[in-house]
Amino acid sequence: MKRKGIPMKAFACLLAAAMAMSPITGVSAKAADATAVSNQIENDIFWHDTDGNPIYSQGGGIFKFTVDGVTKYYWYGVKYDESEIYYNDSSKAQKNNHFAGVTCYSSTDLTNWKYEGDVVVPEEITQREEMDNQDVEWVGRLGVAYMEDTGKYALFVQHECADPDNKLDVGQTDNYSKQVLVLTSDSPTGQFKWNQRIDMRDYTKGTTNTGDQTVFTDEDTGKDYLVYSYGSGRGKIFISEIQTQEDGKVGLGPSYMVYSGAGREGNCMFKYNGKYYICASDLYGWNASHAYYMVLDSLDDSYLAAKAENPEKNMKVMPGCSDDFCHVTQTGFFYTVKGTEQETVLFCGDRWADFARNGLGYNQWCPLSFTEDGTPYYNSLSAWNLDAQTGTWTVADNNNYVKNGSFDADRVSSTALAGWTNQVTKGKSPINNNGTTTTGKYALRLGDSTDFSCSISQTIQSNQYVALPDGTYDMSAKIKNGGNFQKLQMYAESGDVSMSNDIAQEQSEWTTVTMKNVTVSGGKVTVGFQAEGEANAWCNIDDITFVKSADAVETGKISGTISSDLTGENLILRAQSETGDIYTKTILLDGEKTEYSFDSLKPGKYTISAELDGVEIEGQNSSVEVTSGQSVSGIDFSVKNLSGNIAGSVTSGDVALAGVTVSLKQGDTVVAQTETDESGVYKFRMIPAGTYTLTFEKGTYETVSDVEIQVTKGEETSVSSQEMKRVSGALSGFVFLTDGTPVSNASVLLKKTDNRADSLTYTAQTDENGKLALNGVVPGTYQAIVTSGSLTAVKSNIVITENKETTMPVVMSKEQITVPNGDFETKWSAKRTIPNWSLEGTGAYLENKAPYAGKTRISFWSSSAFLGHIYQTLTGLENGTYYVTAMIKGDYADGDESYLYAKDSEGNVIAKQDMPISENDWIKVGIPVKVTDGTMTIGVYGKLSGSMWMNLDNVEAYYAGPTDTDVDAAEKQIEALGDITLDSEDAIAEARAAYDALTDLQKMQVNNYETLQKAEEKLAELKEAAAKVKEVESKIDAIGTDITLESKDAIAEARAAYDALTDAQKEQVNNYEALQKAEEKYAALTVYGTGIYTVDGKDVYYLNGKRQYVTDVTEINGNWYNLINGVVQKKVTVAKNQYGWWYINKDGKVDFSVNTVAENENGCWLIRSGKVDFSANTVAENENGWWLIRNGKVDFNANTVAENENGWWLIRNGKVDFNANTVAENENGW
Repeated sequence: MKRKGIPMKAFACLLAAAMAMSPITGVSAKAADATAVSNQIENDIFWHDTDGNPIYSQGGGIFKFTVDGVTKYYWYGVKYDESEIYYNDSSKAQKNNHFAGVTCYSSTDLTNWKYEGDVVVPEEITQREEMDNQDVEWVGRLGVAYMEDTGKYALFVQHECADPDNKLDVGQTDNYSKQVLVLTSDSPTGQFKWNQRIDMRDYTKGTTNTGDQTVFTDEDTGKDYLVYSYGSGRGKIFISEIQTQEDGKVGLGPSYMVYSGAGREGNCMFKYNGKYYICASDLYGWNASHAYYMVLDSLDDSYLAAKAENPEKNMKVMPGCSDDFCHVTQTGFFYTVKGTEQETVLFCGDRWADFARNGLGYNQWCPLSFTEDGTPYYNSLSAWNLDAQTGTWTVADNNNYVKNGSFDADRVSSTALAGWTNQVTKGKSPINNNGTTTTGKYALRLGDSTDFSCSISQTIQSNQYVALPDGTYDMSAKIKNGGNFQKLQMYAESGDVSMSNDIAQEQSEWTTVTMKNVTVSGGKVTVGFQAEGEANAWCNIDDITFVKSADAVETGKISGTISSDLTGENLILRAQSETGDIYTKTILLDGEKTEYSFDSLKPGKYTISAELDGVEIEGQNSSVEVTSGQSVSGIDFSVKNLSGNIAGSVTSGDVALAGVTVSLKQGDTVVAQTETDESGVYKFRMIPAGTYTLTFEKGTYETVSDVEIQVTKGEETSVSSQEMKRVSGALSGFVFLTDGTPVSNASVLLKKTDNRADSLTYTAQTDENGKLALNGVVPGTYQAIVTSGSLTAVKSNIVITENKETTMPVVMSKEQITVPNGDFETKWSAKRTIPNWSLEGTGAYLENKAPYAGKTRISFWSSSAFLGHIYQTLTGLENGTYYVTAMIKGDYADGDESYLYAKDSEGNVIAKQDMPISENDWIKVGIPVKVTDGTMTIGVYGKLSGSMWMNLDNVEAYYAGPTDTDVDAAEKQIEALGDITLDSEDAIAEARAAYDALTDLQKMQVNNYETLQKAEEKLAELKEAAAKVKEVESKIDAIGTDITLESKDAIAEARAAYDALTDAQKEQVNNYEALQKAEEKYAALTVYGTGIYTVDGKDVYYLNGKRQYVTDVTEINGNWYNLINGVVQKKVTVAKNQYGWWYINKDGKVDFSVNTVAENENGCWLIRSGKVDFSANTVAENENGWWLIRNGKVDFNANTVAENENGWWLIRNGKVDFNANTVAENENGW
């Protein structure tokens, strides 16, 4: 649990609507009806007392006391000023936690709570003499014990304040006091008064405070215990009995350490079936967490003493808690209800929403169940009923069965969301959470910067403790979306039927979408969302619910048969209602006639269709009316196979090649795409018969294209194994000292550094001449770490190019220089005080945990976004070349910064290397540094997302020797070249001259020689391009301005030369306009007047001798022509001008005599006197039959009875069915 002053990331959200909702009955009795009584516990809302006022109680506990013969439950907890602020506006997390009081509520049934008042007020525990008159800074984690020997009630709570002179926590040095405060009262509801403040060092054997704590009462023995963790790191858990001391104060008995392992907070315990369960949480601050548990057989002193000798080292995760992190809570406290029929343990979770903004409500209570061997099971419920008298509980009708439906269990940005399963078939990372929400901190976001296809789902099913009863349910979600989606659906699948709803329509504001009456069968349903979108399409989804339908409806049934010549293929049947609900089911074809049915359809009109690639389907798009309790049969399909299958494999040498993208194409269109499996095998199924080509692509391999194959109906085409060659370059290296002496037997580690996740490495050893050679190196940028004995050298930015050899000279260091406390083994007293190093931010600290060497490492970590930066300055250095290295491992999110760097005395970065991702292995990274002012500041910088991390150890530095001034001057001249233009020629020549003047040994030390080579190559390209441009300009100038018919060849030659240029080169041609004018003048000489003339085989429009580039239906010499860029389009179509849409005949002219039905790319249209009649609603004829016309256009979706001047006609798919002999329906009847 976080303490004061630790900032939490705040996100804007739309919560006003949620805040306006009426509170509910039970624990959260309606404010509007304070007398309402209920035994229901409803989570995910703010609770209210029996007077309708908000309940403010966090970090407390429930205790049963008998007063004047009346036994009640008393619930104590802390109220913070900020909890009231968040109650009124939950759009923002609060940064502080100011103590407002300890509240007390009483109940006889654990569901309806009466406010008894604040039993501790701020004045009682702040600015007291016992705390050196300081203001209280933190109060929390409390419980109350009844002291039978004195009749007093004792309240134990964490208590912290400033301690400027370290008077309170004697011997501490942090000027801050953290202890446990005890207050006592004569009544469970009376004012609790200061009793004493306990320095816990005698109990923890180290810290003055507890990490977290609660009070546990064993109702069978009447004894009370404080269960608490070690104040720092929380890696130990203790139990002490609460006792009255000899001086009358209330204190603690001996402490027994029952656990020693990973840090665990939220420490609390309960008793069930004679066993004692210690529970705790992750160290996730205010955020939700797993629940961990361990079991004790007894609390007898002898048992606890033995346990302290051999404490538990591990706690188990409580089954059932991980899908939503204990219903988005931290372990708060437990209460065991001992009813007349059974014991029920209440898990009373603290949702620190006021500080984490992770939803609504501060208290989320859920029942535990237990296996026969005593393993607890967490039942995550949003609404349930508790009978405190019998101890029984039931799931409420309004329970939301979706877990983490508001996505607030995930405390950090993530692509794997608790309780949900992802499937990504296209895109980079289309599934994640983000801060655009309706409630809480996070919502689901589907979207990507590239085209994407994905789905996210959650399976809900009955288990031995909570049933999902068969019946009807309503699924709802709040959505907000934008961009272009091919598919965006909310769905629920149960049994063999999936129900979905299209939600692709853009919603600029949060909108609730609902699928009502989803049928669940077999106690299992999978709910989720499917998305297929273009780049930058997005959909935010929040507050998903799946709740029993309040009003179930009677349903109807549709059935039929499927006849097919296929076996083993899945046919998708779809029943789509007019209201948008889509029911689908999958039918496995077996080559015979197969029966199917949709059994639970809501009344209404449905269109029934089938889908399977590579087949012909008869019976599509039948329209069916479903009525309650009735069955519609005879909706039959016939499926005819038109396809075959493809199978093949890919190898590289003798090795099967996995992960190859295999694309199946017809022409330029990709028909299907797959990847090879681990055996290098790929398959395509149900591909329509025909001729195709295959393309094979994989990262660093040469692409293979245009492998032609023939697919035959009903057969599998076996493709010969395809060989792929790796794209590679070569590296030749030379390792030497500054005097040219070669370094033999040096180890070289070459690591790819194009991105953090690159893990590709190569190793080599220098020969007796200091030389090394590596072939088959994947192109990219690399860093080399060279080791010879105890010395190291670093070479960065080594670029390997395809089919080229890269040279790599490396000057080996001659000595290691001291980096004070570079191994972090110097004795330290506080983890954020690192000897010899300066710190910025709070994210970097010392830790005695799994170092690279020695006992200590530096850890960079925090649960929320953080900065960790350590650095130190080395002075008095000789100028020259140095190498700085560090051992690291870590994991980083996109956008995180983490790097090793060096700066000069003025703070300029002179070397920098990003840290690679390596979660398991330590990796050495390094930087070469040129020191010119005797000073070098070295550091490691990490600006990381919450829960991302980095470990650092063994920072070392090496000196190679003084900088050669001639080499340095040559490097600076090369570096100054910058972007290359034609004007760079002199600078390049000067840099080349400076390089050529060096000795061979000096040339090897020039680190940016490749930059000079590339500059020369670029200059050569520019000069070649300039020559081509000049040649074109010369050809245009040669045309002259006096254009005659004899100018034809010169114009054509200039045009051909211009068209051969690249787009960039064309922009550099200064006299292109002269070529255009020459072409226009020449064209005018070759025609007479105005009309259509044949030019190069095309009919072209000229006006007054000038070529026209009109795109329109245009009148020319009494005829109307369909023109595109001035060329007559000789094909039958329907085209538009400002006067309407016109029938164009095969000669490209408007034919005013035509009366027919004609087609263009937009549909089929009724033509009257050559023009589309948009007012027509009739049945009309063309050479292909008679068609239903609506607003001038054939309606191919129509299945009705329609009228024209000749009578009434049966329409099927827009066409008159002259073969029909039946009774049919339209809007007027049958």
